[in-house]
Amino acid sequence: MGKKARKLSREKRKQGNGAIPEQAVLKIPFTDSHPHWTAAILILALLLIFYNQVMLSDNVFTQPDVINSRTSQNFVKDALDSGTYPLWNPYIFCGMPSFASLTNAPYVDITGTIIYGALAVIGKAVPFTGFIRLFANYMLLAIMMYLLIRGRGLASGSALFAAVALVFMPQIVAYSVFGHSTKLASAVFIPLIFLLVERLLERRSLLFFSLAGLAIGLQLLRAHVQICYYTQMMIGLYFIYWAVIQLRTGKKAGPVLTGAGLLAGAVVMGVLVSSVLNLSVLEYAKYSIRGGSAGGGLDFAYATNWSLPPAEVLNFLVPSFMGFGGDTYWGPMIFTDFPVYFGVVTMFLAGLSLVIRRNRITWFFVILAALALLASFGKHFPVLFGPMFKLLPFFNKFRAPKMINILIGFSLTVLAAYGIEGLITMGREARAEALKNIRTYSLYFIGVVLALLLFLLIGQGLYLKWASQLGNMAHRAYSMATNDALRSLLLVAAAAGVSLTAVRRPKLSPLVPLAFIVLVCIDVWPVNKRFMHPRPNEQQLSFFSETADVAFLKSREGIFRVWPLGYERLANFPNLYMYYRLQSISGYSAVKMSTYQNFIDRMLWPNGFPYLYLTQNPENPQRLIARPPAEMTPELRRMHEAFMKMLNVRYVVTPFNINTLDPALQTVLQPSQTGTPGVFEYSNALPRAFLVDSVAVVSGGSAALDYIASGEFDPAHTAILEEPPEFAIVPDPENSVTISKYSIHDITVQAEIKTPSLMVLSEMYYPAGWNAYIDGEKTTIYKTDYLLRSVFLKPGSHVVEFTFEPAMFRLGLLISIIALVLLAAGIWGGYALEKKRTGA
Repeated sequence: MGKKARKLSREKRKQGNGAIPEQAVLKIPFTDSHPHWTAAILILALLLIFYNQVMLSDNVFTQPDVINSRTSQNFVKDALDSGTYPLWNPYIFCGMPSFASLTNAPYVDITGTIIYGALAVIGKAVPFTGFIRLFANYMLLAIMMYLLIRGRGLASGSALFAAVALVFMPQIVAYSVFGHSTKLASAVFIPLIFLLVERLLERRSLLFFSLAGLAIGLQLLRAHVQICYYTQMMIGLYFIYWAVIQLRTGKKAGPVLTGAGLLAGAVVMGVLVSSVLNLSVLEYAKYSIRGGSAGGGLDFAYATNWSLPPAEVLNFLVPSFMGFGGDTYWGPMIFTDFPVYFGVVTMFLAGLSLVIRRNRITWFFVILAALALLASFGKHFPVLFGPMFKLLPFFNKFRAPKMINILIGFSLTVLAAYGIEGLITMGREARAEALKNIRTYSLYFIGVVLALLLFLLIGQGLYLKWASQLGNMAHRAYSMATNDALRSLLLVAAAAGVSLTAVRRPKLSPLVPLAFIVLVCIDVWPVNKRFMHPRPNEQQLSFFSETADVAFLKSREGIFRVWPLGYERLANFPNLYMYYRLQSISGYSAVKMSTYQNFIDRMLWPNGFPYLYLTQNPENPQRLIARPPAEMTPELRRMHEAFMKMLNVRYVVTPFNINTLDPALQTVLQPSQTGTPGVFEYSNALPRAFLVDSVAVVSGGSAALDYIASGEFDPAHTAILEEPPEFAIVPDPENSVTISKYSIHDITVQAEIKTPSLMVLSEMYYPAGWNAYIDGEKTTIYKTDYLLRSVFLKPGSHVVEFTFEPAMFRLGLLISIIALVLLAAGIWGGYALEKKRTGA
């Protein structure tokens, strides 16, 4: 069917439904003749107004995750400038994959690379702030949402509202504010993927097969696996819903099976497009805390942190009912900075769609929103979440169940668009019944919000009791909740008034979407502003100014690691030393290697570790001092000595005077009374590469950890292996090893060996990429001391090279290129077939 035919068909359907005659509707000349340009201009204008502080001035967001996201930029830039694509990060946790852990994957996001490249060219003529990349993603998300609603046959006004309501939804705004840019980048594709999958199932053509596969692949390359997984859950649920309807309405099974095959094929093609990234991610999963446990995934208790408490559904109507976040939040989710709030106006319109515009698609989004809500409850609703965690492939590798709320927000926005569409296209004969239904629905909705307000006004004492954990802040939380409840009541009343006016005066229908856009901005903009707090860029730069400890450590020569201990600045920004290219045994990663996590857990670090060695100062209880040696367990001290030796910890950075703990700890930078940390040099630290006198073979990792923790292990003399050695070693004082080259992917050691030896390299053991070569011939790397690597050396002069060359990265790159070529051919061929079929 050609464009003209489809347009005529839509007009006939409207006339048959008693739609308003064209001449009876108020005309807005430019918007009527250029609806898409009007939408784009209005979205752009609203985004510029909303983000003016970070788009039109030199302000930035400075929340911890924003700062932490910048800590790796120097090492990545160094690698790229030297012609190396960074796959390994040696700066945190004694080393871990940077690419496979999704910490850094430069240029893999094809969509972003194209957009950011274009912005870089434009930026030579028009100066942009650093926020422009995130701004572009918000604009793209709005466009995708607009295309979805228009693709469903709804009016431009309804589509414009959906676009605006989605991009200003608080959790979407929070993605950029709190440094979760890959969540935003991946969410951009949710509307487009749904539209293309729907088209694929309807038309079952090569064009939509290829487009859907490409969209799925491009989303996966935006590197937030969890958001992509939820997208796949959505389209899987939609296929089931579509298939049931097809079969219940008497359609043959053939088209359903064809649709299933095409959809499965499109998903497979999308996965193949993303192979350059996700083959490496999948390989690393079994070595990380997301897949390195006995069950092959996260622990249930850990995975269900940040499960949405069912009581916080009240925040959907009153955003600060349980405190807004931070100091005013009294719910059970730690580190809550803002509530789960979708906008009371959007919720009102979503419910309205079921009153005046019920159809198969609206019921689907009700089902999707309901299931997503139940899943977001996580541990609070184990009847659903438990089976999902156990049965769904890869589901147990994700944490924070409330993240699935992106599907609730998406569903509510689509439903709200249908609510507006019902108001502006209502037939004359349906208005009387609709007025009655809308009035009843509005009274119920207003009644619920009014009940919450009355509870807050009457039950102040009970509320303050619930929020008593906040101390003096409980009264502030109460005041915010009361004000928000009154505000929600007024917004719902206004939304009800606009809805009733739209039915009574259909001539004003072009103004209805604009009225609701104004209301939704009044609704969510003030909520967003409470957690945005942009700061001058100088303040962000100050986080990276060199402190005395950094300046001292950068001046030291050689290869060494740092141990930040009880240092508050690094507690908030744990990867900060990476910014200065200083290697640390500490850091933060949500997917650190499981062996490292097991190791530090057994070493009783970091939880409460300082208090094993520190105690209150009797003269000043606010300060900590080193414990007397007599109060410390000798076995514990020896265990931590081994820990520091084997990990090449040459410097400990701490605000506490710890030089009395061990004669080997020498003060090289004195801590100040204001809390500025000192630096203590540990003279017993082993070099990065060293030789041992003997080998102890144990049966498995647990036995290796037991030996290390026993207090009897000295890594300077003994290496722990988990398999038989190649040959017996003989210590000789003339044996020596020296690192002659060190880079993120290549480590070269010069060895002068008189007797058979074992050389230990204090780098993380990771067999999925690291290879070793002795004089150019590949050799076996042994897992040593539970974490590290070693190679056996025969007598002679040797060049030992350790090279990071993961095969999965190269294989994934090849597969991605082939898949992209195939999909491009499919799009070209499918478009040609569509033109031939329609006669265009």
